[in-house]
Amino acid sequence: MGTQIIHMPNVTGAFMKRQWIALRPTQRILLGVLVVACLFWLVALIQMAWQPIVADDELVYNSAVHWPDVPMRVNPPAYMSAVRLSFSIFGESVSSARLPGIAAGFASLFLIAAIVVRALNHTDNSYLAAALAVGLYALYPQAIQNMMFIDIDTAFLTATLLGLVWVWLFIENRSRRVRVLVIALAFTLSLWVKLLSPFLTMGAIGLYLLLQGKWARVLEVMVATIIGFGVFLVTIQSNVTSQYLFGYTGGYMSRLNILEPENVRFILTVFPQAAGVVLLWFSIPMMILVAIAVLLSVKRWFSRQAMKADFFLLYGALSTVAYSMVILPAWGYPRYQAPFIPMLVLVAAMVVAPVLPKLNRASWGLVGIMAVICLIYNMVLVGDPMLRLYLLTYETTTEQVGTRLSEGLIAFARLLIPVVAAIVIGFVMAPRVRAKRADILLVMLCAIAMGTYLTTSVTQFEARYSTRYRYGLNLDDMLTASQRIHDAVPPDGFVAAIDDVLFYTKRPGKGIYGLSTRENLMGGKTMTLAELLRVQHVDALAWTAKDAFRGSEMLNSSGVQHILDTCYDKEQYGKFVVYLNKQQTPCP
Repeated sequence: MGTQIIHMPNVTGAFMKRQWIALRPTQRILLGVLVVACLFWLVALIQMAWQPIVADDELVYNSAVHWPDVPMRVNPPAYMSAVRLSFSIFGESVSSARLPGIAAGFASLFLIAAIVVRALNHTDNSYLAAALAVGLYALYPQAIQNMMFIDIDTAFLTATLLGLVWVWLFIENRSRRVRVLVIALAFTLSLWVKLLSPFLTMGAIGLYLLLQGKWARVLEVMVATIIGFGVFLVTIQSNVTSQYLFGYTGGYMSRLNILEPENVRFILTVFPQAAGVVLLWFSIPMMILVAIAVLLSVKRWFSRQAMKADFFLLYGALSTVAYSMVILPAWGYPRYQAPFIPMLVLVAAMVVAPVLPKLNRASWGLVGIMAVICLIYNMVLVGDPMLRLYLLTYETTTEQVGTRLSEGLIAFARLLIPVVAAIVIGFVMAPRVRAKRADILLVMLCAIAMGTYLTTSVTQFEARYSTRYRYGLNLDDMLTASQRIHDAVPPDGFVAAIDDVLFYTKRPGKGIYGLSTRENLMGGKTMTLAELLRVQHVDALAWTAKDAFRGSEMLNSSGVQHILDTCYDKEQYGKFVVYLNKQQTPCP
């Protein structure tokens, strides 16, 4: 008898097909955008996987390696627990330490979609707005860079706060008891990630309800906040970090920077570059869209027709003010602003989405042509819009406001050209393609924002320089300098270097915290570089030219430069300065 082959029906395939057919066209668009966004991020992350950790990344990584014996004491332990779990599964490495942030980044995409759909009540417009928000956020350069950080305040915290917002939206139609208990639980969990930021989320929710006159709901939020914080206080006592956490946070909160006279001048000097950095990351067309959203929001508040988009704007505004009061302006990488960028992306998408179905084929053709022109313009003439502004931090001091401001204005003008061209062409051509000027201009701005984001993102994840901390610093030079020290210093030698270089030398030593200051943090003890060189045989030293420029007073005092000239051979690798000890005995 021959073997009878039984063909089993493809049950899974048939089920998936039925589910796909049952979806609305707008739901299919959203799913398609989510898939493409995830694939784009995968390509970007694979392309950037080689990049070394720099600056504070090294501190957090080493804290995770030794945690909890040497805990990272300034934050709750949820993030460190996630990194340690990744270590236990994939082994201790920089790549595995990045995985919690990467997972959180992908979670943010789906949370953004879920928040928009729920905020707009599952309408066709909600799915279009969600697809647009996901597309914008997936292309947003900082969202991609955040996943490469070994840090709490970027992708991991962003997903946490988005999750808290989603929980509030998800249970708003449940019973009062359920609302209070679920929000309290979600708030407790978010506090295990970051102590202060979730309070801003709850505060924004309460303020939004207060402005609507929903006093009972405001009381619920207050009760949930008190219960959630109480549970956190009880549960955190089981963790070793609790003994350090509150003292650090209390000290940080007491430092309202804007109220300290000695900080006012510094804040004013860095503000032009800080504003420029945030603007260049977020892009000019997106800022225009958010400004339009603000005007529409004000109109709705005055007509007592507030909607969830107004909450997102309120949340972003409240967070901006709160962080500006406590944390100095983002003249470097704006990581503390990262968790609130999705709120601005959401409102921009909500402004543009209702217009999309109104455009005819000719209008879409015009938008497409302008988007391609903008993309080509950015790729050929702009590239990385942040690079020159960031490089100024290696060439100027914060007091040189004029130089930094002029360079920022040049970068701004270069990016403004396609925006102005699109507005002019859209205004002139709208009647010819039978579209309303307002509609086509909104879509034009959104398309140019996407083109700008795409160009910057692709440029960044193909770059051989740092695109996060120490922005613009040549990473190959850093690795070359580190390898040179590794080869020159014996395994039992001693190296004094900036933390990221020391990490990649794989040699014992001390990280030099800030050559720009007179005193350097050496393994918990305050010690000047001169003192270290006198009490310790140092086989090699390394820092950047900018560190030397900032710390020129210290290097030229206390005999430090004499010791370096007498006992060391100086080598240069791009911006990195390496000193190799040429004698076995301690320096005089």
